[in-house]
Amino acid sequence: MRNIFLSVTMLAAAILVLASCHSHDHPHDENGGHSHSHRGHSHDDHGHNEQEIATLSCTERTNDNELFVEFEPLTKGVSTSFAAHYSNMHTFKPVEEGTLEVQLLDNGRIITSSKVDEPASSGIFRPVITPDKSGKYVLKFVLTTKGGKDTIDLTNVEVYESQKAAVAANPPSGEDSNEITYLKEQA
Repeated sequence: MRNIFLSVTMLAAAILVLASCHSHDHPHDENGGHSHSHRGHSHDDHGHNEQEIATLSCTERTNDNELFVEFEPLTKGVSTSFAAHYSNMHTFKPVEEGTLEVQLLDNGRIITSSKVDEPASSGIFRPVITPDKSGKYVLKFVLTTKGGKDTIDLTNVEVYESQKAAVAANPPSGEDSNEITYLKEQA
């Protein structure tokens, strides 16, 4: 019995090691795709003047859906692409249809928004917004499916005045970090 347990444990460890090894040279769609993170920093060039910046991520749930969203810190005048991963909380499967609108709100007033008419891939919507002023705002995600509307608000989302300020406030994790990160797709 002990030999079986040891064999299963070693097999599981080998699978985890192999699953964590992958190239970061992923193809991106024509709209810029979403950047894959490696130790918390982006490998895309979004006009950062070769400066690297940490990718932000957040997981929120409603009774119907789970949202896991990844994006670079918002900066005035810079287009920011979101990778909004939606899963149905009843079936635990990716949301395969519907529209997603992302709104940046200032005291309930929409200052910029973006709507995509379908997932770019299974459960992943890729809206892009370009804030026109800095400050702290509400970032609202409105998913509309045949089952109705589902809204998730992220509060106190900072829009930085410049890329330099965004990088200073969100430095990448160090290469010598012991942190191991997995993409939502890998998890």
